[in-house]
Amino acid sequence: MRFHVSILLAILGACLFVAGPAASAPADDSVRVTPDALKQMGVNKKLLVISQVSDDGTLVVGSERSTDARDIAQHHIYKLHFFKTDWTRRTVTHDSMWVPLMAPATTALCSDGKSLISVGNEGTRVVAVDLPSKAAHVVFQHAAGKRGFRVDPMILWLEHGTVHARGYFYDGNQMATAPCVASIDPSASGVEAFHKVRDVGALMKKVRFFGSCIWFSSTQAYFSLPVAGRLTDICAYLGDDSNLQYLDRGSRVDAMAVGQDSVVYALRQSDRTSRLTIQDVGLKKTWHPGDGRSNYTYLYMSTDGTTMLTSLIDLVGRKMTTFYAHEAHNFGLKPMPGMVNAFPGVIRMARSGKVLAFFSTRDGIFIRRIPGE
Repeated sequence: MRFHVSILLAILGACLFVAGPAASAPADDSVRVTPDALKQMGVNKKLLVISQVSDDGTLVVGSERSTDARDIAQHHIYKLHFFKTDWTRRTVTHDSMWVPLMAPATTALCSDGKSLISVGNEGTRVVAVDLPSKAAHVVFQHAAGKRGFRVDPMILWLEHGTVHARGYFYDGNQMATAPCVASIDPSASGVEAFHKVRDVGALMKKVRFFGSCIWFSSTQAYFSLPVAGRLTDICAYLGDDSNLQYLDRGSRVDAMAVGQDSVVYALRQSDRTSRLTIQDVGLKKTWHPGDGRSNYTYLYMSTDGTTMLTSLIDLVGRKMTTFYAHEAHNFGLKPMPGMVNAFPGVIRMARSGKVLAFFSTRDGIFIRRIPGE
């Protein structure tokens, strides 16, 4: 008996030796900014909103709307925060600046990585920021009796190296034209900063009562549309107004994110379970990550559609577990290092799908590299 046990242990040991390296979990490759460090930087963690992460994780952009009467009296209301990561030294430095905007606002990093565009004041003011010099200038501001463009909804995206927005032009009598997609030239001024890319008026009539909408580019957008019987459709707009493809149907869309020709969504079923689905609309391929029942949320997808993030949140236990997945591994969910049963917070993923920023008022900011394929 002892002989057989010895052989069994030897076999198990050999298996562990072979399987161990492949099965080992990746390390938590992260840099942290503690709440105390945020305070020393002059950041109000209760008002901080993380908005953008650069593709290489060397820059995290956040914002803060001041509630201090002294700031407001000086017209200092909206502040941008810049957290710069040195991955070699594992340190983060901080800078900030006031911008001439009222919150809420939305921000997009430009392709050069050295500038950004912010839209605020309900889509009626556009500001460009040069990051090295911390210089901000108003690109466009609505003025009564003059032609203009309103960003509506306040959504920005990067396409062919240029920031784009959806909205509409209006004339001097404030009469609006049909909805369109326009690119924004931060070096121009006034309405001339907006260049119409395509009309989307016919499309918007088809999706007039959408529940949610995410624009990936001027030729790709994804909608959830309420239908009869308390159901919701997932549909994709690809190329032109007539090419509105219906992809799926369920009781409710809990979350959605998009990449090139791809969409990931959490669709609530009639039995209150939630199905996580990824569709490559271009290749007509479908994946169903997860267990098919849990309420996955906080969805992100890389620009190329090959990497995604999702989370499970335990509201009662105040715990949050985040998963990453790659198309190369059929989008099998893997726990994100350092983010298993974490205190709930806010996630932002870089367009590259290589890094994320995670912020909670209890633990501060973590800038984390996402394990590769």
